[in-house]
Amino acid sequence: MFVDEGGLLLTPHVRRTWTLIGQTPQLVHRARHSRKVSAIGAITISPQRRRLSSFVRLHAEESIRSRQVLRFLQQIRRHVRGPMIVLFDNLQAHRSLLVKRWAARRGDVFLEHLPPYTPELNAVESLWCHAKCHRLANYCPNDVSELHAHAQLTFADYHSDQRLLKAFVQHTDLPLSWRPRLFQPTAQ
Repeated sequence: MFVDEGGLLLTPHVRRTWTLIGQTPQLVHRARHSRKVSAIGAITISPQRRRLSSFVRLHAEESIRSRQVLRFLQQIRRHVRGPMIVLFDNLQAHRSLLVKRWAARRGDVFLEHLPPYTPELNAVESLWCHAKCHRLANYCPNDVSELHAHAQLTFADYHSDQRLLKAFVQHTDLPLSWRPRLFQPTAQ
C-alpha cells in the first residue's frame, strides 16, 4: 500500500482549456491562500486478486499529523485483510511513535519508508497530480466546505478505476509484479 498526503487550496489550479475564439474564460474566485483541505490517500494492491483500490480521507482546515495518519491506517485496516506493507515517504507523522507502536501491536502491519526526495516512487503522488491537473483543474469553489464536498466526489471516482490506478502504480517504475506472492514475514 502506498500512502501520501496532499492538499487542495481555494485558489484554482489553472490549466489550459478550449474556448471559442475571442471569448477568453475567466476564473473568478474568492480565496485566501491559508484556507485549505488537507488529504491523506492510499493506493492498495491486493496480492490475491491483483485488484487495486484507492482510499482518500479529507480534512478541512486541518493539517495531517500522526493522529490523522493513525486513524487513516485504522480505517483502511478494516477493509484490507491479511498482512499489510505500508510504503511511506519520510514525513515526521509517518515516523511517529504513535504509528510505530500501533503497527507493532498489530503484528501484521509492516511500515517501510521510501528514500528521501523520491516522490516519483509513490503512486499516490500521481493520484494527486491527476486530480489537480485534470478533474479539479480550473475549479473555483466559494468556500472550504464546497471544496471539501467536491473533492470527496472527485476522489470517490478513483476508488476502483483499475485502468488509472494501474497507470499510477506503473508510473513509479518499481519492480512490482501483478502476480505477487503473499507476503510471508520471517520468524525472528
